[in-house]
Amino acid sequence: MGSKRSYKPWTLDEIARLRDDYAEGRSLQWLVREYRRNRWAIEKRLQRLNAHRPEGKRRPILEETSPRFGSTGFDPVAHDEVVRLLEPAPGETFGMLSCAY
Repeated sequence: MGSKRSYKPWTLDEIARLRDDYAEGRSLQWLVREYRRNRWAIEKRLQRLNAHRPEGKRRPILEETSPRFGSTGFDPVAHDEVVRLLEPAPGETFGMLSCAY
């Protein structure tokens, strides 16, 4: 039994498109889907190309763009509204949750 080689060589057209797409700010996940290659292959090819994104196209760091879990204060009004929404109306049941065991 012979083993099938899974390596697919990069064409010059693919290399040029990859460099352009990366410079435009495309995400790694998008590149993986677009080129139908695994993450390692994309990262390795970009490394070999010495590809860099221009300053304006760099993706922001997650910690700088969104607060982490628990970094906001407790909102008692919103909490009361959520509790009210989740409580069953008088006479209403929630299927198995209301069954006696």
